[in-house]
Amino acid sequence: MKPLASSNGFTYRCPLDCPFRKRCFIIKVAEELKSPLTVLHKCCVIKRDISITIGDNSTD
Repeated sequence: MKPLASSNGFTYRCPLDCPFRKRCFIIKVAEELKSPLTVLHKCCVIKRDISITIGDNSTD
């Protein structure tokens, strides 16, 4: 997943297909992640924790 770059860091958003077409915020970091990081994210649509890998430099 590619992060969204801004002047104050990189923002990672949920890459999953959402029935509500949301792109939920996951994490904001100062530098782009160089290696994969798996995080648990509380999905507001399905109301449970989901495992998402960010920083793997793959496309959405």
